[in-house]
Amino acid sequence: MTEPTTRQSNPKRTVVAIAAAGGALALISASKFAKYVEITECPPEGTSDTYAPQGLILTLPDDGYVTQYGLPPGLIWSIGDNSWRSKAGVAAPAMTDPAGNSIPATAYAKLISATSTATNVQVTEWS
Repeated sequence: MTEPTTRQSNPKRTVVAIAAAGGALALISASKFAKYVEITECPPEGTSDTYAPQGLILTLPDDGYVTQYGLPPGLIWSIGDNSWRSKAGVAAPAMTDPAGNSIPATAYAKLISATSTATNVQVTEWS
């Protein structure tokens, strides 16, 4: 069997609401097995031309969500390798093992809006 050389053409896309600065951080986790993931700010579903990106504050599980990183409007935060050759997966969804133990989904990051206006992100996951 040959390994695919490009990502699948139909990745899973999920829109997640992100609270305004000062609100609760939104945990973004895997919803499928993934080799490459992109997270970017987006308009709410069904909105018109009035969308104004706010920028995001991002924290990572690597240091227990302590260090904050700014993600300016329009930039994409990616995880994994988009060259797509025989690379290992970077994420797994929540599941239950054969012994009945719950295994949490891979956490990508916790996000909050960089301003006092709530926003949304689109999480795109390729297998």
